[in-house]
Order: sequence, then C-alpha cells, then structure tokens
Amino acid sequence: MDSTNRFVRIKKEDAKLFSYLDPYEKLRLLSLPIGFAMGVLQDTDGEVAPVGLLVAAVSEETIIIEWMAVAPEHRWRGLGEEMLYRMFMMAADAHIDTLSVAIMPEYEKERMLKGAERYFAERLFTTKRMIGGDAEITLGELKDASIIKKAPADQPGIRTLSELTGQERRECINRLGEIDNAAYTFSPKLIATALDPDISVICKSSNTLEGGLLVCEAESVLYPMLHYAKNEKISAAMIRRAAAIAERKYGPNALLSLMMRQEGVEDLASGVLGYKTEGILLTADVNKFDTDAEE
Repeated sequence: MDSTNRFVRIKKEDAKLFSYLDPYEKLRLLSLPIGFAMGVLQDTDGEVAPVGLLVAAVSEETIIIEWMAVAPEHRWRGLGEEMLYRMFMMAADAHIDTLSVAIMPEYEKERMLKGAERYFAERLFTTKRMIGGDAEITLGELKDASIIKKAPADQPGIRTLSELTGQERRECINRLGEIDNAAYTFSPKLIATALDPDISVICKSSNTLEGGLLVCEAESVLYPMLHYAKNEKISAAMIRRAAAIAERKYGPNALLSLMMRQEGVEDLASGVLGYKTEGILLTADVNKFDTDAEE
C-alpha cells in the first residue's frame, strides 16, 4: 500500500476530525485569536486518516506549543520532528524570537509522548521554567469558592467596560497594559480586539486604577486575558462581579479557564481559585534554528 502524509492547518470546523488525538480539548484554542493548529493526514490508497496534531498559542511576541500528539502506530517516523520544523519556520518567517512548549503531566498520563521533556530538550528547547497548569472551574462552582463568598458584593469603583465610553475603555486597557506586575495570558496587543466588555471589569478610585480583569469568551469558555489588582480583596471582588454577570449571560456550566504560561498568572490561580499544579515551559531560541536544514 502507498501512503503519503499531508501537513495541513486545521480550521475550527475541521477540529472534530482530530479529536481522538486531543483528549484535553486543546483545539478549543481555535476559537480564540491566538489559536493555531496543524494536523497530519495520511492518505493510504484513497483512505485519509488523521495521524498527527500540534496545537499552539500564537502572539506577536512568542509561540507556545500547547499540545503535540502522534498516533501510536505512526510514532518514530519523523512526524513530530516535521511538525516542529514547520513551527520553527513559521516563527522565523514571522520574526518571532522564541518558540516554547508547555509540558504538562498529561503527556505522560496519556502516553502521547513518553519522555516529553527529554524529547523537546534534544530539539533546541533548552531554557526551562516551572509554570502552572490549566485551571478550569465552572461558574457555578466558582461562586461557591470560599474566597469569592467572602468578597465584598459592593466593592466601590467596580464597573464593567461596557459601562465606559469608548475613550475611557481604551485608556483603561492601555493603562493596564503598562502595569509591570499585571498578569496576562494573551499578548497585550490582542486584548482590545478579543475581550467581552460585558464581563470585563475594572476597579477605579478617583483617578487611580486599582484593578482590572479583562476576559474573552469562546464557546461558553471564559479566558481571563489580563489581571491586575491592588490587593486580594479587590481581585476577589472583581472576579465575583464578572462571574455573576457571566453566569447570567452564559449559564452556570460555562467554564472559567486559566492558561498559566505567564508570570503572575499562577498567583491568580493559587491565591484566588485555590488551584495549584505544576508543569514545565521549555523555550527555544529561534535564531539558533537552521532554516536551511533539510526537512
């Protein structure tokens, strides 16, 4: 039998075809501005089957590979290396300096890629940092969290972005983006175009911006894009306000999802949601990649 492999960019409407390679639903990222996915289709005498998958979060500054899987019967045939090669090429063409991979316990649990850290480290991913995992909680569960129950329901100064004028909204987003210790999961340049103003909130006292929680929604999953609070009380109050509005809009089964890849987001998950897990972020310097190497 003759077989050929095709490497394709996966569109949102085609995601179900690759679902068996995606046990943790990383392909949901395709509903977000940062989402990117590559698939490998094998054509054997006219029969087409998905045999490889790579899902990444892409911004103007970096690319983070969130998941990579190859069907068990097709491993050790170079499909993983080919997908990585194409991601390095994509980063180089976009003048992006770093390509990272988030390695979570799921890699070993699902046996999708044994020895994941060593595998990537042998392929230029040599800078290592500990990160948090993905925290997910339904809005119904979130409102029962003790720290949310204790949060003041009438914290002064909290408003949704939809209550602001266009100019006020832009000023608040810009000011939040300039705060050094603000935690973000998306590129600041993407935030203004992706956020849901009904469930994104700020806390402002006089002319001082004391907090901000900017959120986007995709398929009833809420993704905090930027978080800053002067103290934990303001943080919890903003989350309580945003969650209450989101539950009315999207229902109690909607998910709050945190992708903890940036500094500070781990503190939001552990301090406010009481969630703590660890993974590894390995980073490669794209400038050290030989774009002239043979595939």
